[in-house]
Amino acid sequence: MKAILLILSMFLGQIGLAQPSSDATASIAEVKPSNVYVLNGRMGLQKNLHRPITPAVYDTLYMINTSRYAGKRFNSTKQQSFWGLIDASGHQVIPFEYRVLKVHNGIAVVGMPEHNLIKYGAYKLNGEVILSPKYESVDVLSKELVVARKQGNNAVFNLSGVKIFQIEADSISLLAPQYLKVNVNGKAGITRLNNDIVATNSYHDVKIDNGEVWVQRFPKWQIIRGYDSLILNYENVVDWQNNFIVTSGGKSLLVNKSDEALSASYDNIIKVNNSFSLVKNQNKWGIININGEEIIPVNYSQILSDEELLYARNTGNHAKWSIFDYYGFSKTKLKYDSIIPISEGRIAIQRNGKWGYLDRYGVEVIAPIFDKARQFKNGLAIVTFYREDGIINRSGRWVVIPTPINIQAYDNNTVLGTVNGQYQIKKFNGELVYFTGNTLEMTSSGFMERDSSNVALRKISWTGTFEYFDTENETIMTGGAGLLIFKTNGKYGFKDQRNRIIIANRYESVKPFNQRLAAIKINNKWGFINLDEQIIVQPRYDSVGYFKGNTCITQKGGLLGVINQNGDEIVSNQYQQVIPLSNGQFRVQKNGLWGVLGENGAVVIHANYGHLFPVNQGFYIVERNGKYGTIDNTGVNKIPMLYDFIGYNNESKTMVTKMAYKKEWAFLMKTHSVVN
Repeated sequence: MKAILLILSMFLGQIGLAQPSSDATASIAEVKPSNVYVLNGRMGLQKNLHRPITPAVYDTLYMINTSRYAGKRFNSTKQQSFWGLIDASGHQVIPFEYRVLKVHNGIAVVGMPEHNLIKYGAYKLNGEVILSPKYESVDVLSKELVVARKQGNNAVFNLSGVKIFQIEADSISLLAPQYLKVNVNGKAGITRLNNDIVATNSYHDVKIDNGEVWVQRFPKWQIIRGYDSLILNYENVVDWQNNFIVTSGGKSLLVNKSDEALSASYDNIIKVNNSFSLVKNQNKWGIININGEEIIPVNYSQILSDEELLYARNTGNHAKWSIFDYYGFSKTKLKYDSIIPISEGRIAIQRNGKWGYLDRYGVEVIAPIFDKARQFKNGLAIVTFYREDGIINRSGRWVVIPTPINIQAYDNNTVLGTVNGQYQIKKFNGELVYFTGNTLEMTSSGFMERDSSNVALRKISWTGTFEYFDTENETIMTGGAGLLIFKTNGKYGFKDQRNRIIIANRYESVKPFNQRLAAIKINNKWGFINLDEQIIVQPRYDSVGYFKGNTCITQKGGLLGVINQNGDEIVSNQYQQVIPLSNGQFRVQKNGLWGVLGENGAVVIHANYGHLFPVNQGFYIVERNGKYGTIDNTGVNKIPMLYDFIGYNNESKTMVTKMAYKKEWAFLMKTHSVVN
């Protein structure tokens, strides 16, 4: 294959000297020092030493062949450098007006800027135009053919610029004389230049070798929903409602159960919910609905969503946010610098450096006049106005007039804030309720005041009432059952809300009460006590979890087991992992393999599987040695372990299976055969 010279220069951003591709290295190395000279950092052609053919006006010169040179020259009018072609005498062959120049098989592909895009065309090396620069892309197929793409259509032209073949496809390449490889929606096929179909677009890859057509087939996916079943042939299949997101050849699209394309093809499709999916092409994002309709075009650098609306940020140095509903209709004609998704019917937006709020219909109900804004909570929102914090209601009226305080939280009629490092609790009318130089830490019912050593001093309510804890060096934490955990002299116990000791501080560590039991640590081992401080589970475990239902997972010697609330060991500590199931059973891992235990710890399914996934329909998907199948709740095989993959969608009650597949080439036919 002859060397390819690839010379690219970016249209947007910083312009730098183009570099040849690795294929062009040999060709460029043939340039003799006597052909090119350098003067004041610029290049020119010379016949021999001291006899210039051209002035030194080129940023760079590359030798295409003995009679043609690709050069880059500065245009003083446009204040940019452009590529062109000269002959060995220095005469212009291709004008210096292109930002891209690519030479292959004696054909030059050129690119010209147009409306922030590059439009491509093609020349012969004698300067004759093959295609004017108006195409999205142009590639050289052979010494006699080029392919150009425009609005999704690929057309093949001869060197006279005559169209001899056209098809709507992702890409076209030449396999052999008169035979084209055509990719449509990520699937490959073969078509002759006379439009005869040799191999339909249904293969992972195709090739022609010694007059024979060879193909690589896709994996077969079986989709089972109730009593219905269908087969799809793709690299990957994802169930989405009654349709399927399929991937092949690096392209994804949405198809229905008849394998009909519902959407365009994209670089990626990501299912978000039952209403829409994100789609991506060349680092730009859009959204399609369940019918494959593009409700937000693929023009955005970022897309967010909440329970009501979609937010899309366009590209560029001055990117702005637009707001859409789930049908793709724009909610506002204005675009915003920043947005905070909807909360309580209000969307915080920033325009011209100031923050305000929209309602769910896109109307600016609170003008953007604030320095900062936060989401609404309980009908109120904290805003900053001329560097002072205040609180507004949903109508934008002041509930708390801006004052020099950094508001951190608020209750029904009280705010918590800081002023010059001092914590203050104030009423909405500005009346000071409490202040301290210590830290106020939020709790479920108020605040815990802590000193600089993080020692708890007192509990403060929103109204400013408090209780002192007079025990020295005491740490306070929520202890469950209406109690507080305290630590004194390195030992833990429990107090009530009135600071009365309920369980003395005699334990190395404790956990909050849960289902009337609390984990306690004695002699570095864990057990459980009840509210009367009776030991229910003897401290013999290295660690314990929390009771859920009637059971708790324990660890001893690095292995897991299960106990009940009576302290009975229903699963001995012999498993690497123990995961409770919704039916009361346990999914367990032993020696790297998975099985299932019953509620009483008896073996239901032996630990023989590399993976074991419970399904709500009363069966398990299992895997062993890379093959998948299904078993019922008793371990009886339902689907033999012959598949490369099995997945199940609980919501749509759909099973997706990938049949055993080996990627290999298979003979299809001789090249003289044609599919009618």
